[in-house]
Amino acid sequence: MSSSRVACRCGILALAACAAISPLRADLRREVEPNDSPLMAHPLVPAASVGGTIGQPGDVDFYAVGLQAGQTVVADILARGFRAGAQPGSSLSAVLTILDRDGSTVLAQSQSQGSFDDPAASAQVAASGTYYISVREASGGGGTAYLYVLSIEVDPNDSFDVASPILPPVLPSIDALINPPGDQDFYRFDGRAGQVVTIDIDSAVFSPDQPPAEIVATLFDPARAVLAEDAYTAADPVDPYIQVALPANGVYTIRIREPRCPSHWGPRATTAASRRAMPSSCRAP
Repeated sequence: MSSSRVACRCGILALAACAAISPLRADLRREVEPNDSPLMAHPLVPAASVGGTIGQPGDVDFYAVGLQAGQTVVADILARGFRAGAQPGSSLSAVLTILDRDGSTVLAQSQSQGSFDDPAASAQVAASGTYYISVREASGGGGTAYLYVLSIEVDPNDSFDVASPILPPVLPSIDALINPPGDQDFYRFDGRAGQVVTIDIDSAVFSPDQPPAEIVATLFDPARAVLAEDAYTAADPVDPYIQVALPANGVYTIRIREPRCPSHWGPRATTAASRRAMPSSCRAP
């Protein structure tokens, strides 16, 4: 199934009343070495993205994530697909694996198919505990050019009530997939009156083999009313960017969606499940 990839960079910066608003920079976490076994796995709390390198031949990077029974962990790699001109953005042809609590039983696995393709994998877990995600080079190679960004989310996060928590004022960089067609991702954070929230969407920088995702970003106030919204449109073909002062203390929610029908997403057929998830205007009668 074709996926539209979108990196959601969002952060909060508390400003003095007379301070000028300065540009914000997303903080991409970096892997902590050594992390070449489940016992030394780098812990991550979803939703999160982390930058890493398969630094030498045979290197394998492990990450640990705590999950509750019934949750689905979704992991994806951004490496070759990052737009870098005519060539892939990284030398890494990644093998991405989700492992059970024992650190060895494979629950799901996906591999880069070359060109600008990167893997994504998901698995629903039957029991609560710590699970593992590993990243390696398919050919066994490695080096400074084998860069990647690993992103993990826990589904469902497609409504206000199950929104993924994010933790400003650290400025998290979240690389996420809008998949299947009709999917919506929700994120929530605690805000204070007078703070300035910046939501910066980047989708056009990804795979040249696919058209940019036409993302709609919406910020909701603590009463779940729309506070601000921006969208990629034909009249304004720029990725969404929102910067607004928060009017009150409370829990704010960000919604990321792609409203187009699946015909815009590529030539592959959609499944019955993905058709059920489509916007109603896209479904055949």
